[in-house]
Amino acid sequence: MKNGIILIGCGVHAQNNYLQFVKKYRYNLKLIVDTHEQEHDVTKAVKDTLKNLPDLYFVDVPKNSLKINKKDCNWLTAYVKNNDIGYVIISTDPLSHKMYLDWAISIGLNVLCEKPLTGYKNINNSIALAKKLNSDFKHLDKICDNKKVKLFIQAQRRYHPVYEFVYSAVKEVILNYGITINYIGIFSGNGIFNSISEYITKESHPHNKGYGKLLHSGYHFIDLFCWFANLNTLVSRVKYTEMSAFASIYSIKDLNSQLKRVSKKNNLLLKDSLFKNLDNKVIDKFECLGEVDMHAQIELKSGESTIVDGQLALLQNSASKRSAVDYNACNLKNLSAIRKELLIIELGPLYSISVSALQNHGVDSLKSCDYNYIVTIHRNNTYIKGKAYEEVCFHNSSAGKDLKSFNKQARLKCFQDFLELKSKSDLKSHKLSISLFSLIQENIAKINLHKVGFSKIKL
Repeated sequence: MKNGIILIGCGVHAQNNYLQFVKKYRYNLKLIVDTHEQEHDVTKAVKDTLKNLPDLYFVDVPKNSLKINKKDCNWLTAYVKNNDIGYVIISTDPLSHKMYLDWAISIGLNVLCEKPLTGYKNINNSIALAKKLNSDFKHLDKICDNKKVKLFIQAQRRYHPVYEFVYSAVKEVILNYGITINYIGIFSGNGIFNSISEYITKESHPHNKGYGKLLHSGYHFIDLFCWFANLNTLVSRVKYTEMSAFASIYSIKDLNSQLKRVSKKNNLLLKDSLFKNLDNKVIDKFECLGEVDMHAQIELKSGESTIVDGQLALLQNSASKRSAVDYNACNLKNLSAIRKELLIIELGPLYSISVSALQNHGVDSLKSCDYNYIVTIHRNNTYIKGKAYEEVCFHNSSAGKDLKSFNKQARLKCFQDFLELKSKSDLKSHKLSISLFSLIQENIAKINLHKVGFSKIKL
């Protein structure tokens, strides 16, 4: 079997993950593709990381990100034919995913794509583009079947040791007792403090291209929600037939107003350039800006019965250590973020399990974030075997010296399974996740078009 790998997109995320995996395990990385404007940074990163250098190819930035230009397409296709390529990793900006997916699948390559599957510029102002997220799934699923290739999504929480533990525990209860999940609640706080001007100018995790929190990291938590919700279908007669969601957002304008209120009360903050906010008229000049935070109320039904109610609270605007602009914006996530993650799952009156993932301390260097994960279980042990109360702790240090974190360990496992074409994160398994993702994005578009952020679909 052809085992050559092409990596498309070699930004900070790919450098910290895929290049490190290749360095340690010597995977057969043949080619790295990126844009001409990233040539210097990518070339330096590759030379600094790898002894056996892959080929590098730099493309022109497509004007609409819908199709690879003919010259680059022909060159890449010829390279695949002449170099025993069997795999492609797509780690670009979401706006470029679709064109590389179409190309790779059309010539019979297996693909690992970073989340989300697809994305579009100014999607926050377009209901039609939001719905296209779901139609893209159907299109790609069909052509994968026709070409007999595999497409996987890098949804690493499916491989995260803590969430695997919770998944197995909940699955066991459902199978043994027939009780289904009735509630799933997920909170994520990134703690990345951007100034208002950074939000509207920054190109790393941009908000100036018409999408925000949902497309940046929101899919991880939507997929986590749906991954657990799908466990209910292990019970006979449970088949989801309808899904509805109500969404609300916290916008850059809302953040601007919040910072103005703080600045008026504190002279020290007023002098800090982070709090030099813009007039809303300046913000209005931008055609479409991404949301800072997103909240959703979700319902899954089977026939007339509600099976699962749930909530998502996905925040970028949460507690941060950042207090000045002397940090490189690209390193804010590593340097000053205070990240929190909470999961609660209820199975009626019989069983409850929750995860609390909290950073131990502020990060003052480029060291990996130090997390403790605490899993709490409550059982009605009159009916469910086991202790009435149980607490299980996990620590990032157990991921190993090289990987340093469970998230990185999970990404590696997802990547390794992809190379063996046995991933539990194949495209078909993301059907419910992408349906919900599209639905919530539709609601965000409705809000920006001054409509009620509510939508309902048949499944």
